[in-house]
Amino acid sequence: MCLCDWWSMRSPAHSGGRHKNLLSLSVIMLALWSVSFVLLSIWRFSHAQYEHLGYHPGYEDPAQELYTAPELPEDIPKIQLRLAGEKRKHNEGRIEVFYEGEWGTVCDDDFTIHAAQVVCRELGYVEAVSWSPSSKYGKGEGRIWFDNVHCKGNEKSLAQCESNGIGVSDCKHTEDVGVVCSDKRIPGFKFVNTLTNNVNSPAEKPGEKARVSFSIY
Repeated sequence: MCLCDWWSMRSPAHSGGRHKNLLSLSVIMLALWSVSFVLLSIWRFSHAQYEHLGYHPGYEDPAQELYTAPELPEDIPKIQLRLAGEKRKHNEGRIEVFYEGEWGTVCDDDFTIHAAQVVCRELGYVEAVSWSPSSKYGKGEGRIWFDNVHCKGNEKSLAQCESNGIGVSDCKHTEDVGVVCSDKRIPGFKFVNTLTNNVNSPAEKPGEKARVSFSIY
């Protein structure tokens, strides 16, 4: 290579062409990045409009499953539940059981949150929040239908839980148990039978209010 060729490669004219090519490439890359950023921003904005729905646009909401009352074996006693007592909200109270034409209560011996879950779901609530021993909501009357109740938590009825046997108890009404259920209801839940609120019964004292809607299985 002659000196003139080498000098031409290092000349300002040749060097300027290289700078122009690099500048053009930088402009193209900046333009591509800008377009990508704009497209990403548009997609995020469009997606954000539907985030609160839980589904992407174009998807239909799934059909809600219809509630069906659970079927119990024939040997399980048919009971009805309600919440009653003093100084309480609609989703809490003393557990009362209707069996063989008589309202009674449940003893707090061995009672747990698992049993409370069964009671609340049987009354149409999603879950139990807590339970209270020692007749917090006042003393009931009548029979104490359940004592030493042991539930796993997945039973469909309190009558399915292990106990001393329905009507077998050595408790007093000072041991009547109560529950607090969540405000949230089971979707589609319907009581098979409904009585009028604030009606006195053998297990309800005058002036007490009871939720007397219940399920019959």
